[in-house]
Amino acid sequence: MRLVGVFVAIALMAAGFFIGRKLEGDAASLNSRAAKDRAERSAGEAVAALEKQLAIFQLKAQGAASNPSLQALVRGGVDEATVHDTLSTEEWAVTYRERAATVAVYAGAQKLGGTVSMLDDQTLAAAARSAQESGEAQSLVAHQGLYFLGAAKLPFASGDGRKVAVVLARPLGQDELDALGTPALLITDGKTRLATRGDAAALAALPGREREGEVGVGNAVAAVRALGPFWVWALAPVGAEVAPPVQPAVIWAVSSVLALGALGLSFLAGKKKPIPLDQAVTDPNLLNATGVSNRGASPSQVGFAQTSPSMPAGQGSSRYQEIAPLGEGGMAKVSLAVTHGAEGFRRTFVVKRLKAELTGTPELVNQFIDEARLGASLVHSNIVPVFDFGRDAEGYFMAQEYIMGRDLDAVRQALFEVHRATLDLPLVLYVAQEALKALSYAHGKTDDEGRPMGLVHRDVSPNNLMVSARGEVKLLDFGIVKAEGKLSHTQTGMIKGNVFFMSPEQARGQPVDRRSDLFSLGLVLFSVAAGETLYRGNSNYDLLTRAAEGLSQPEWDRVGRLPEVLRGLLGRVLQRDPDKRFSSADEFAHAIPPGQVGSAVAMQQLMEALFKDDFTRERTRFSTSGQTGAFR
Repeated sequence: MRLVGVFVAIALMAAGFFIGRKLEGDAASLNSRAAKDRAERSAGEAVAALEKQLAIFQLKAQGAASNPSLQALVRGGVDEATVHDTLSTEEWAVTYRERAATVAVYAGAQKLGGTVSMLDDQTLAAAARSAQESGEAQSLVAHQGLYFLGAAKLPFASGDGRKVAVVLARPLGQDELDALGTPALLITDGKTRLATRGDAAALAALPGREREGEVGVGNAVAAVRALGPFWVWALAPVGAEVAPPVQPAVIWAVSSVLALGALGLSFLAGKKKPIPLDQAVTDPNLLNATGVSNRGASPSQVGFAQTSPSMPAGQGSSRYQEIAPLGEGGMAKVSLAVTHGAEGFRRTFVVKRLKAELTGTPELVNQFIDEARLGASLVHSNIVPVFDFGRDAEGYFMAQEYIMGRDLDAVRQALFEVHRATLDLPLVLYVAQEALKALSYAHGKTDDEGRPMGLVHRDVSPNNLMVSARGEVKLLDFGIVKAEGKLSHTQTGMIKGNVFFMSPEQARGQPVDRRSDLFSLGLVLFSVAAGETLYRGNSNYDLLTRAAEGLSQPEWDRVGRLPEVLRGLLGRVLQRDPDKRFSSADEFAHAIPPGQVGSAVAMQQLMEALFKDDFTRERTRFSTSGQTGAFR
């Protein structure tokens, strides 16, 4: 009997060891996969950000090509030395000298002149020829690092009939790399390092391994994405987001206790007489440590209750219980959640959580904190409020008011799908009026000492205007707001927002003020009145270019087909020059004829007609859980 006990003990301890190692290995594999996903996502975001930076630089080349002073210089037929001196010294050219290390002008393959450049003439001439043929050219080129290259065709030919183009070039510097937001980044040409940000030692082993796609580097994973002829690597440390369901040490402890118990029983069995079954279930000496009889318990239940680790209820957990996921963006996950209070109190919120893998990036954490802080300070009936902010076991979160309703884009889509119609003019004007109330409040917000906060939303779009079941219109998502005193700051030249609804100055990466939000609202009003966005393009670059240029004549023609009242409002607010727009939300609102504005009742009737069944299902779902008081 004792020998059997020894074998059982060894088997239990071995099983505990192997089960613990298996769980530990599974968790490590999941964490490695999570790190790979983060690295792939970071590489993709870095590629997209670089493409945006390049597109903005190309716009600078277009601006140079349309500069009257540069055009006059080329028309003058001066020699190369004069062009060089002019571009290197004249005050009108200082903007190009500051934004680009190289400015050069070509007529056909001949260089008319330019500033001193680290790039060879062959590279610059190739860019010029491409622009002369297609109107513009942009690329990244390698030369002791990486360079942005942008070229644009001038609107006239040289005296001998050759096409003329201006070329700008600038090295990709640390500021541009820092603006990508990825902690560890490497750009290669498939053989050598061209630019690095972050852990240089870990990244040094990656050039030449691009075809592998994923590479382990110490306690991190690197993933790569193509960027034209170049490769962008991003590095993500393998964290501990996923822990084993039971810690190996606990399994080892349990198996050890069971093994010792088996040994003890085997030794006692040789000294004591067997106990009759009827006594075993009634003898008080056989009660377990909790004082509860083992009568009716299965062998797996006896003993484990005494060795299982315990944790006080709720310790380390969130006070918000997730009910259903609502969506996910680049920074955060959004879900419907309920919180509980005394006497059965419950209330439903929309909880927005910063993704766990981003908590190690101070700039993104600060941006999330800014959004929560600003959202909590904005108390207005046309703005979705933030009620709570904190950090729990799941990370940073903010809790916002839950509004039964749909965003304006969903309303537009439902109208088209159900009725093949667009929003009626009175309701378009009602949306404008209510949105302008929110913007007027936000733009005029002051701090505790009465100083203007300089708030600019920068992302006014149909997705960020919520229409409630009661017909209210509310502005939400102050995640990329511009404000004085923020913890996070947008890098110069970085573009944030929805490219379909950007003002020209925002698309160019220039400073913005409240008039930029008014331009964006104008694009929103066009989209709901016409049933489509104003800007069209085959790529993000096309759209960004269109936004940066402002409305062209074909787009003004489409605005001209709207009802007269709306046509007049948009004709003012969609001007490329901010000084020609309405100066404030209040001025915009006062220009709306009050007799033609719809009402909350009319909007409520439309919402019920479009989403009645959806709202009924939502009310039923939460009424059965005691949640009806949570809805507005």
